[in-house]
Amino acid sequence: MRKYLILLACTAILGQEAQAQEYLGNQTLKGETLHEVNIMGSANLTDIKADTLSVLGTLEFHNLAVTKETNIAGPIKKSEKGKFGSLNIVGEFEAADVTCTKLDAAGSVSVAGLTVSGDANIAGSLTLKASKDPNKTSNNLKNLTIAAAEISLEDTIVEGNILVKKTSEWVGGDKKQVLKLLGKTTVKGTISFEAGNGTLEQSGDVKIEGKVTGATVEKK
Repeated sequence: MRKYLILLACTAILGQEAQAQEYLGNQTLKGETLHEVNIMGSANLTDIKADTLSVLGTLEFHNLAVTKETNIAGPIKKSEKGKFGSLNIVGEFEAADVTCTKLDAAGSVSVAGLTVSGDANIAGSLTLKASKDPNKTSNNLKNLTIAAAEISLEDTIVEGNILVKKTSEWVGGDKKQVLKLLGKTTVKGTISFEAGNGTLEQSGDVKIEGKVTGATVEKK
């Protein structure tokens, strides 16, 4: 995630190409179609379309579509309905109904209705909840790599594998790593705990099609 912080810092100091839209200070934008958007400050975005987006500060969005890369250094809170290309976050991520092609997050993630068509890499706790939209499949992931003490997946389809990495002192500390699979979750690939002493809590309707290694399975 360090490269994304460097990218944001360089963007703020040097600027980008002439067509980039630069904003300094807190911003509230509604109903606009933009190109390369760089915001140094908090942002509240509603019904916004953009090619790229960089925010150095808190972000709240409602119906936001970014076709290419999004870099956020700061928390995302109280947000809903986001469609992204590559989504890179340093900070807390709290939202509903989010779709992206790739996810890299350093910070806690809590989303109701998350679809990631590519790989998801997370350093921080993860909670995926059932979507608030009854017409949408709750959560879909391709492959998940995560370093966290607490992971909870509800009504989630994982097309590939889950790898739970060893936690560092700043991510989870010495806590035992627990992966909770809830609701109608299906994992089609393998589940691996790198540290070798994890716990997997599996509720009744959960399906695991691949092997589980490095963890004790507890059926609830």
